[in-house]
Amino acid sequence: MRLSLRTVAGLIVLISLTGSVSVAQMRFSQSISSHETQWSGTSSKVSCVLSYAITDYGRADFVMLSGVKKRLSLEIFPQVPLASRSSMRIVAAPPAWRHGGEERELGRIELYKSFNPFVGDSVAWRALTALDEGMEILLPYRDRLRYPTQLVVPALSPIAFNAAYQDFLKCTGELIDIAFEDVSMNAVLFRENGTELLPVSRRDLDAQILYLQNDKAVNHVDILAFAYERATREENQALANERATALKQLFMNAGVPEAQITTRTYEDVHEAGSAVMPEERRYSARAVITLGRDVTLIDPVREAQMPDVGMPGASLPAAVDEPN
Repeated sequence: MRLSLRTVAGLIVLISLTGSVSVAQMRFSQSISSHETQWSGTSSKVSCVLSYAITDYGRADFVMLSGVKKRLSLEIFPQVPLASRSSMRIVAAPPAWRHGGEERELGRIELYKSFNPFVGDSVAWRALTALDEGMEILLPYRDRLRYPTQLVVPALSPIAFNAAYQDFLKCTGELIDIAFEDVSMNAVLFRENGTELLPVSRRDLDAQILYLQNDKAVNHVDILAFAYERATREENQALANERATALKQLFMNAGVPEAQITTRTYEDVHEAGSAVMPEERRYSARAVITLGRDVTLIDPVREAQMPDVGMPGASLPAAVDEPN
């Protein structure tokens, strides 16, 4: 990895971040004289991302996704994957040009070979708050394979942070209360012998459509329609086809290309007999709608129900670690 002059200048003796033992520091930080913003963001109704380009090191992303919980996370993307197990501290410190103030530890996480550092909701918010207060965020850790005698310290600078942060906060306030897991599979009910959806199912369908209209990763809709109510297999097949067609049209009206919609039907005459109770027949008048996404456009880690990583007692499962 080629280092800039300002990175080489960041090789100093560090005492405060390491306790009483002095150790050389490999710092990756923005130059004090830089007037360029390294903060950027992307916004939609389903995700808000606040990114920082870490000089000569990689990228840090603060991310909040849609849904009821709307948890914040911070993920670090090194240009070169981590080579060994270690631990990372998240530290708020006054930048070089600021007089006064003390360093304070916001949290710490375990690091694992080839896995990106990931910080949960509480500590991620602490880091954003510190940046908003004009503090610098330091992320010191040891990489004993690549830098055996140095402490690696990526840094997030508060330079030009405020404008990007305000845009990020505005985005988080506009996120919908729907996550992909809420609408990835949706079972809807029709009125018996018809193609009209029950009111509760129409609300569920509208939520599914609202989500896919705002998630560019959604690229496929699969509709499986059922019909059991009529006396013959042919009549049930015709009704199932009508239901599938009606749902397909609703998605096309919402802007989904026809090529991205597949329909399938299932009919069965066995449940058309008098032995089937009215309530059972009502729930057999249904369809299952499944959304598919382009896997290259999603990050499963961000959508996983992660613990509040970084807080005491919360960490990534040890199973992901590999021996050095």
